Amino acid sequence: MDPRQADRIADALEAGPDDVVLEIGSGLGALTLPLARRAGRVVAIERDASLASALADILASHGVRPTVDLVVADALRLPFTHLKELAAPGRQAGTSSREPRGRVLVAGNLPYGITSPLLLWLVDAPGWHRAVVMVQKEVADRLVAAPSTPEYGSLTVAVATRCRVRHLFDVSRRCFFPSPEVDSTVLQLEPLPQQLAPEERTRLEQVLRAAFGQRRKTLRNALRSLTPDPAEVAAILERAGVDGALRGEALDPERFVELARAWAAIDQRRRGPDML
Repeated sequence: MDPRQADRIADALEAGPDDVVLEIGSGLGALTLPLARRAGRVVAIERDASLASALADILASHGVRPTVDLVVADALRLPFTHLKELAAPGRQAGTSSREPRGRVLVAGNLPYGITSPLLLWLVDAPGWHRAVVMVQKEVADRLVAAPSTPEYGSLTVAVATRCRVRHLFDVSRRCFFPSPEVDSTVLQLEPLPQQLAPEERTRLEQVLRAAFGQRRKTLRNALRSLTPDPAEVAAILERAGVDGALRGEALDPERFVELARAWAAIDQRRRGPDML
């Protein structure tokens, strides 16, 4: 990555000496270095052990190794709470002369092949303050899409119901060597003050699969995958205040949350008090 773009990402994160940064996919440290110069600690997660070993030497040569904890692991297989424990002051004695006691921030150049799973892993994780991530431009377009546009879909809604998403800047493929076949975009994510409960998230996922599984279906027909009973579908739509003649792509994220809550209420009612 062009060092100037790495500096822009690190600046956008606004990390200070009291903060810990969790970096996803550190590679050879293009972003790790500017993060380490700004934050109190960096927990750098890299799946490839050989890259992590090389990164340790690079960090040492730049004099920032004491402020970075290297974790050789697949981020998707790590509980976020475990990463927060690694970032806690005093957990790694002697690794840093500074003891960060501020925010937990997240940064990374997310691998293209697993961008969506990583984003969903992140937005469901507790306790972080801000994330600045670089993703494929096509994915970024989906995340900031408005209803009734081709890019708008289940990923848009899943992330928007957990976070505020802001487009920061685009990064040309020419800023990388070797050059990839796609351009990238840097996004800022901040968790919403009020988070959905686990049960609400599960119901939302079910509704999104139904609504976007066949985009051209009306919601009255699409929600039949939740329940084959037309009366229950009608009750879900009425309770959520949604016109069943609309397609899922026409609804904003807040309305999908209402659909999810309505589906939960109808499903619990039909299962009876023993299932509550």
